[in-house]
Amino acid sequence: MKTKFTAEKLEMQHLGRRRVVCDFEGRTLSSDGRGLLLREVESRFSVISRMAQCFSDLRDPALIEHTVEELISQRIYGLALGYEDLNDHDRLRSDPLQGTLAGKADSAGRDWFLERDQGKACAGKSTLQRLERSAAGSGHYWKTPVDGETVQRLFVQLFMERHEEAPEQVVLDIDPTDVELHGKQEGRHFSGYYDEYCYLPMYIFCGLGKNPRLSRRIEAELEQARLRSQRSGQSEHAYAEFPYRTLDSWSRERRVIAKAEWTSKGANPRFLVTSLEEDPQELYEKIYCARGEMENRIKEQQLGLFSDRASAKRMRMNQLRIWFSAAGYWLMQLLREYGLKGTRMARAQCCSIRVHLLKAAARIRLTARRVVFSFWDEFAGADVMVQAQANLSGLT
Repeated sequence: MKTKFTAEKLEMQHLGRRRVVCDFEGRTLSSDGRGLLLREVESRFSVISRMAQCFSDLRDPALIEHTVEELISQRIYGLALGYEDLNDHDRLRSDPLQGTLAGKADSAGRDWFLERDQGKACAGKSTLQRLERSAAGSGHYWKTPVDGETVQRLFVQLFMERHEEAPEQVVLDIDPTDVELHGKQEGRHFSGYYDEYCYLPMYIFCGLGKNPRLSRRIEAELEQARLRSQRSGQSEHAYAEFPYRTLDSWSRERRVIAKAEWTSKGANPRFLVTSLEEDPQELYEKIYCARGEMENRIKEQQLGLFSDRASAKRMRMNQLRIWFSAAGYWLMQLLREYGLKGTRMARAQCCSIRVHLLKAAARIRLTARRVVFSFWDEFAGADVMVQAQANLSGLT
């Protein structure tokens, strides 16, 4: 039996003697019900509300339907829940969950004056696009400009607030990551290395590339690792350190830590330059290897929070999108670090948290005094949601 579609229902494959019918009468249902946990994170850390303070609102108050904070909330929560495009919001604006996340008192959009807006609590794609265009600071769209320096200071402040005292040491490593472009965006350039037109936003992690001079300095250690690998049948390594200076680019000698590793594929040396005085093995395994984990987090933001969506024409608009992505990543990271502590998802990546925790169907009922989200009583992850809420409620 072929799948049949009508305006009222979908006729699916039979289940034995029973017909399987789908209709579109679910009404107030959301597929992102547990996204409420992100709102709990925001209520305790104020990531979005403080980002909203970085914007000025020059619009006529008599003509405003959505505050700047509501617009920014809608955009950032959308990214965190997997909606990367502005076009998605023409559909999402009818979801009462999105209205709740954005802080709309009328989260179902029942009280709008215009009939075309009724049932749509949030803004559509055109309104959100005007918010992004304002970042370019040109024409009649310049109604909600953003102070970029304040945004950058906010991210530093968010980092510092996670420590009771300022860290004695912060390791910074800078490297570009390409964002492939498919149009004629402002500021694009062709990269011979990536063989494409792209932006190269700067991210932070560490390392020192290998070269023949460095490899010759650890020939003895590599031979030791090779012999041990032959005996054990596994990868083996040894550590070394030595002063090193490039032929012409460094002004002085620096300390280099080397990991002389031998794998089933042969020599695999690694080098790192440092001014720290700790033991070579401790430096490499506890500090340098942690940078590899940091690189995973960079990829997590770029792919999971869509910081590579640089399709706007103006560069400053694309910069704003990266900031929105970063704010969404902060919410997910804070949920993971504080809300999911002690659960089986405490080390899960953002995409896994989204798919296995936040994406859950909920029936939404609005009364005069309450907004009720009802979940299936046997849904997977109920225990994680309960523990996450308990963890977040315990924060002061």
